Amino acid sequence: MFSFTKSPFWQRYQDIIIIFVISNVLIVSFMLLVYFFFEQLRIHENDPDTNDELLNQSWLIINRMSTVVLLLSLLTTPFAIYFPAVNDRLSLAIRLLAVAENINKFVYAFIALFWYFCESRIDLFRCSDGFNATVFAVNDFVNVYDLTDVAQYCQFLISLSRFLVVSFNGLYFRYTSRWPLAQLIFPYILRVSMQLAIFQFITNAYLYAKLRHFIPAIPYFFTCGLDYATNRNMKLLKKNGRNTSRAENLLMIQMMANSMLIWFNYILAYIVGIMLALYFGLNALFVFDAIVDFNQFLFFHLIASIISALFLRKSKERPQTAVKRLSNTAITIRKPHADSARIGSATAANRTLTYEGK
Repeated sequence: MFSFTKSPFWQRYQDIIIIFVISNVLIVSFMLLVYFFFEQLRIHENDPDTNDELLNQSWLIINRMSTVVLLLSLLTTPFAIYFPAVNDRLSLAIRLLAVAENINKFVYAFIALFWYFCESRIDLFRCSDGFNATVFAVNDFVNVYDLTDVAQYCQFLISLSRFLVVSFNGLYFRYTSRWPLAQLIFPYILRVSMQLAIFQFITNAYLYAKLRHFIPAIPYFFTCGLDYATNRNMKLLKKNGRNTSRAENLLMIQMMANSMLIWFNYILAYIVGIMLALYFGLNALFVFDAIVDFNQFLFFHLIASIISALFLRKSKERPQTAVKRLSNTAITIRKPHADSARIGSATAANRTLTYEGK
């Protein structure tokens, strides 16, 4: 009896199929949730709604909560920058991307808070009209070409690199390890290109409201697919008796935690938004927009930076009796303390995966 999972096609392309299925299920789910949310708002726009006073109070409370979260992230993000930078058990490309990810988050939070305090008109932070206008313009630019998205696209490249090093015997990883500095430009190019495409082709305000969150989120969902496939391959390596280093395992935890945050922020949050839209009117949209911003700051600035600081720092390797090396021809056992390459390195000549065993 024919079994698809035992066919040569599945054996060769199973990782690609898994990533494609998971990513597209998440993309379609999010697209339907966004569409259904706005349709419910349109249908129920004349239904009984929260009064303006309650709306203003709710928006003010959520806005202040967002401010507190961003302030806290300014304390945690420097650790998320420092620890990957000094962790020489990670490849150079991954270290640079992890540092760039958190620098983008720090800059975003700093500019957003600067604008908030200028707008608050507090005597201690009183800004001149000219300076306030400049800060507003910078903050508006940073929000339109969202640095938080740029940061998450850095995480997408980390996930792609890790996937390629544990898949296809590391055959294609050498391409991602080249020009690590040039890789840092890609997230900016991708985010700017998406926003320019939105401005160019989407002129309807109602359609723009639907797609302004959807289109930039597409790489987030591919990150989830890559992380699932990488975690699956890591488990297969362990099942086959091939040791992975502690640094690799910690990096895998960081990646999976990031994928969970994406699911919470984009899938679960919009399910809650639809529940609000079923029973409230247009004011619910303003409250929900504030909640979406708060979730993004909480998940991708504060919590994600704490996770990066905890799991991307250099830690002591657990004692191992042997470190196995996977080759396309044989598996050899190395003695403890033998030199091994950093995480993410791959020898193209013999398609070898190496793990650091310091």
